[in-house]
Amino acid sequence: MKKLYYLTLTVILLLPIFYNLAYSQISIESPLQQYKSGTIPNQVQCNNNLQLIIKAEDGSPACVKPDTANILIERGWAKNSSTVPVDPLKFSLSVNPMIVKQNQSVAIDITLNNTSQDTIFKAYNSRLTMDMLTRGPCDWLEPFGIAMFEGNYSLDNIKDGKPISLWAGGTYNCQMITYITGYSWQPSSDKVTETGGLNYAREMKYHDSFGGFYGDNNTVHKFAPGEYTVVAGDEWGHLAMQHFIVEN
Repeated sequence: MKKLYYLTLTVILLLPIFYNLAYSQISIESPLQQYKSGTIPNQVQCNNNLQLIIKAEDGSPACVKPDTANILIERGWAKNSSTVPVDPLKFSLSVNPMIVKQNQSVAIDITLNNTSQDTIFKAYNSRLTMDMLTRGPCDWLEPFGIAMFEGNYSLDNIKDGKPISLWAGGTYNCQMITYITGYSWQPSSDKVTETGGLNYAREMKYHDSFGGFYGDNNTVHKFAPGEYTVVAGDEWGHLAMQHFIVEN
């Protein structure tokens, strides 16, 4: 009986040790993955013993050792995340599904949510974050733009790629839209009021789906097997990236 009691006590005492060891080995997504998913740079999480910095060249986040962070900040190559103003607007991009067959479509959804408890106003800006981003044929006042690339790209080399055509060229009969001067977000919401026209209330969302792309002479092509990159941005500097895979 004494031996059995001793073994039981040993197992009970070791369980917290095993739990803490397993918990400490759980890793989180890389800063780039979090950033591509729409996480605000200041809110990116780092693994243990790493410090969050914001790259001076493009405002993207990175997790580095504290000594490295000090060197980069002293040289002006990075900024301390605590000194960079927090953007209350959270830009999110999702691609669904992330693995599709050639005869399936992929859905793209964008949201721009006000995470603060205050009303936020942003003036209309016709220029999107990247020149490669395009709006739909009848979405010339839409504050979002997207681009799709055949291949696996990152935010560092995306400018080396060539976007595929998601819309056919030609003439479109679009509904008349009144001029927009800006957008006013409700607190803690994606609901906005478009100002300058009819003060139209809407959700700051975008949705579209694609089963292929257009080539020369508006010929339709299904997605070939492989990996694809989707980039989305808005008029105020937000940018996000996702990938999906096409299988036979």
